[in-house]
Amino acid sequence: MIPPWMNESFTEALRTEMHDPEMSETERELGVLQRAIDFTLKRRLWEKKAYLRQRQTELKRLEDERTALLNRVERDVFIVFCIFYFACHLVFLFSFYFGVSFISQKPLK
Repeated sequence: MIPPWMNESFTEALRTEMHDPEMSETERELGVLQRAIDFTLKRRLWEKKAYLRQRQTELKRLEDERTALLNRVERDVFIVFCIFYFACHLVFLFSFYFGVSFISQKPLK
Protein backbone atom coordinates (compact mmCIF):
# COMPACT_ATOMS: atom_id res chain seq x y z
CA MET A 1 0.00 0.00 0.00
CA ILE A 2 1.30 3.39 -0.98
CA PRO A 3 1.46 6.00 1.77
CA PRO A 4 -1.05 8.84 1.26
CA TRP A 5 1.66 11.46 1.01
CA MET A 6 3.09 9.66 -2.05
CA ASN A 7 -0.22 8.88 -3.69
CA GLU A 8 -0.40 11.87 -6.00
CA SER A 9 3.27 12.70 -6.31
CA PHE A 10 3.34 14.50 -9.63
CA THR A 11 0.03 16.34 -9.32
CA GLU A 12 0.89 17.32 -5.74
CA ALA A 13 4.11 18.88 -6.95
CA LEU A 14 2.32 20.74 -9.71
CA ARG A 15 -0.31 22.11 -7.31
CA THR A 16 2.37 23.39 -4.99
CA GLU A 17 2.93 27.06 -5.51
CA MET A 18 6.24 28.49 -4.54
CA HIS A 19 5.76 32.03 -3.29
CA ASP A 20 9.11 33.68 -3.23
CA PRO A 21 9.13 37.18 -4.70
CA GLU A 22 12.79 36.91 -5.64
CA MET A 23 12.26 33.77 -7.77
CA SER A 24 11.71 34.08 -11.47
CA GLU A 25 9.08 32.05 -13.32
CA THR A 26 11.76 29.70 -14.63
CA GLU A 27 13.11 29.08 -11.14
CA ARG A 28 9.60 28.36 -9.87
CA GLU A 29 8.98 25.90 -12.70
CA LEU A 30 12.33 24.27 -12.01
CA GLY A 31 11.45 23.98 -8.32
CA VAL A 32 8.09 22.40 -9.13
CA LEU A 33 9.75 20.01 -11.56
CA GLN A 34 12.43 19.07 -9.03
CA ARG A 35 9.77 18.45 -6.41
CA ALA A 36 7.76 16.30 -8.83
CA ILE A 37 10.85 14.27 -9.67
CA ASP A 38 11.68 13.92 -5.97
CA PHE A 39 8.17 12.66 -5.15
CA THR A 40 8.21 10.27 -8.09
CA LEU A 41 11.60 8.84 -7.15
CA LYS A 42 10.57 8.48 -3.50
CA ARG A 43 7.44 6.65 -4.57
CA ARG A 44 9.40 4.30 -6.84
CA LEU A 45 11.96 3.69 -4.10
CA TRP A 46 9.18 2.90 -1.63
CA GLU A 47 7.55 0.50 -4.14
CA LYS A 48 10.90 -1.19 -4.78
CA LYS A 49 11.54 -1.62 -1.05
CA ALA A 50 8.05 -3.08 -0.58
CA TYR A 51 8.70 -5.51 -3.45
CA LEU A 52 12.05 -6.53 -1.96
CA ARG A 53 10.46 -7.10 1.47
CA GLN A 54 7.83 -9.28 -0.16
CA ARG A 55 10.49 -11.28 -2.04
CA GLN A 56 12.58 -11.73 1.12
CA THR A 57 9.53 -12.97 3.00
CA GLU A 58 8.77 -15.39 0.19
CA LEU A 59 12.38 -16.62 0.05
CA LYS A 60 12.41 -17.12 3.82
CA ARG A 61 9.18 -19.14 3.59
CA LEU A 62 10.61 -21.29 0.79
CA GLU A 63 13.82 -21.85 2.75
CA ASP A 64 11.79 -22.92 5.80
CA GLU A 65 9.78 -25.33 3.64
CA ARG A 66 13.01 -26.75 2.20
CA THR A 67 14.49 -27.22 5.67
CA ALA A 68 11.31 -28.91 6.90
CA LEU A 69 11.31 -31.25 3.89
CA LEU A 70 14.98 -32.16 4.41
CA ASN A 71 14.35 -32.84 8.10
CA ARG A 72 11.39 -35.05 7.24
CA VAL A 73 13.42 -37.02 4.68
CA GLU A 74 16.29 -37.41 7.15
CA ARG A 75 13.91 -38.64 9.84
CA ASP A 76 12.25 -41.11 7.46
CA VAL A 77 15.61 -42.50 6.31
CA PHE A 78 16.68 -42.96 9.93
CA ILE A 79 13.44 -44.81 10.74
CA VAL A 80 13.89 -47.12 7.75
CA PHE A 81 17.49 -47.78 8.78
CA CYS A 82 16.41 -48.65 12.33
CA ILE A 83 13.73 -51.04 11.06
CA PHE A 84 16.19 -52.70 8.69
CA TYR A 85 18.84 -52.95 11.43
CA PHE A 86 16.37 -54.49 13.87
CA ALA A 87 15.03 -56.94 11.25
CA CYS A 88 18.55 -58.10 10.29
CA HIS A 89 19.42 -58.74 13.92
CA LEU A 90 16.19 -60.64 14.48
CA VAL A 91 16.90 -62.84 11.45
CA PHE A 92 20.43 -63.46 12.68
CA LEU A 93 19.30 -64.30 16.23
CA PHE A 94 16.51 -66.63 15.09
CA SER A 95 18.74 -68.37 12.57
CA PHE A 96 21.48 -68.76 15.17
CA TYR A 97 19.06 -70.02 17.85
CA PHE A 98 17.18 -72.42 15.59
CA GLY A 99 20.37 -73.50 13.87
CA VAL A 100 21.99 -74.41 17.19
CA SER A 101 18.85 -76.03 18.57
CA PHE A 102 18.38 -78.00 15.35
CA ILE A 103 21.95 -79.30 15.54
CA SER A 104 21.62 -80.17 19.23
CA GLN A 105 18.39 -82.11 18.61
CA LYS A 106 19.99 -84.44 16.04
CA PRO A 107 20.84 -87.77 17.52
CA LEU A 108 24.52 -88.52 17.55
CA LYS A 109 25.53 -91.69 15.74
